[in-house]
Amino acid sequence: NNNSGLVSTGARYSPATDTWVATSTAAGAPEARYGHSAVWTGSGMIVWGGYSNAGYVDSGARYEPSTDTWAPTSTDSGDIAADVKLALAKAA
Repeated sequence: NNNSGLVSTGARYSPATDTWVATSTAAGAPEARYGHSAVWTGSGMIVWGGYSNAGYVDSGARYEPSTDTWAPTSTDSGDIAADVKLALAKAA
């Protein structure tokens, strides 16, 4: 967290227990941002883009809830398109 009002935290919801649990902010987690896109893939989440205090953020990360870990995504637009296409196909 910083004085800009942006936060780099999140939480995951467990319907079984009706509770929220904070997600990891360890290495690989996306930087603080707003106006980003987030897509559930069926087994994890991809966060991409948005804005930070410095302007547009051209990066993202994948969240794996079973291990509470983040991994940076590729910044290659072809890889990003494939990730989003896969997530949308799984959500359909």
